[in-house]
Amino acid sequence: MNLIRPILLIILASITLLACSDSRNSWSWALQESPFSMSYHPLNVLEEAEGQRLKEPHGLTIDKRNGNLLVSDTGNQRIIVFDESGKFIQQFGKKGDGPGEFSHPMDVAVGPDGSIYVSDYFQDRIQKFTSDGNYILEWGTPGEGKTQFNAPTGLAVDRAGNVYVADFYNSVIKVFSAEGQFLRTIGSAGQFGPGKLDYPTDVNVNTDGSVLVADTYNYRIQRFNLSGSSAWGWHLLWFFPRPGGATQGFKEPTGTTFGPNGVIHVADGGNHRVVTLDSSGAFMGDWPLPDIDLEKDAQTYNSPVAVAAKPDGTAIYVADIVNSRIIILGIEYEGYPLSKR
Repeated sequence: MNLIRPILLIILASITLLACSDSRNSWSWALQESPFSMSYHPLNVLEEAEGQRLKEPHGLTIDKRNGNLLVSDTGNQRIIVFDESGKFIQQFGKKGDGPGEFSHPMDVAVGPDGSIYVSDYFQDRIQKFTSDGNYILEWGTPGEGKTQFNAPTGLAVDRAGNVYVADFYNSVIKVFSAEGQFLRTIGSAGQFGPGKLDYPTDVNVNTDGSVLVADTYNYRIQRFNLSGSSAWGWHLLWFFPRPGGATQGFKEPTGTTFGPNGVIHVADGGNHRVVTLDSSGAFMGDWPLPDIDLEKDAQTYNSPVAVAAKPDGTAIYVADIVNSRIIILGIEYEGYPLSKR
């Protein structure tokens, strides 16, 4: 009894800490049901570019100037550009450590001027290219300093052209100017409390300046803005078993993005599904990715690792890293307003 009581007190204190909220922070380890609903329907599947099969595609982004889809085809060490229907436009990059070369390009982002940014995972650097794929500059070295990285993963660019980097092993989001000048950090390493991040894999910026982070090994997503931060997903105790889906939470969410009017799309990799939340973080719907053909591959599950949304909200693109493909899903919302950008 003397041993059980302290253990129970610790658990209850942890639950109380994680469940508390104030005017700046809103926390929940379950997903509330939204009054709105939606449905998905497959439109297309992209499996190759220029005659070469995709290999472990990891990052996706939409060029808002023209609707083009950019893919970091990580296993092939290249960046691919498709039009919004999936027609090949161009590619650039190859394996190496020189300018314009990659060692596992994990994500790609496009600035308002068309500049393309790529996170070079094993070389701890960010590279910048023209819209045609010509090398411009780079920044970053291995380490924990302001302009250093330890496995950069997710990328995003805001309306002012500032670049946001999910610095995976340093468990922080770093913000830079378009030329690589360090500006600030978002979040800090940890498992509990507002703004704590545990191996974040993706970052996205909305038009209103709010920042969305896939806080992968805290099994949640977080949204940061000037008034504080909000989080949704399972985070009772980080070593406690995570739930398997539905509205109970996430299991290793690795990708997230904003849709129109605050809609949030999540690649819930551990649960093999994509999830859509309304602007308050309430559950609107999910779509389990279909299993692959077991006669062709021994893997029994897919793994959606990234997601990107068309600006008009009519479709999302999902990177299925296990099956090395991009799935285009049409979306229909019931009652949810999509007029705002």
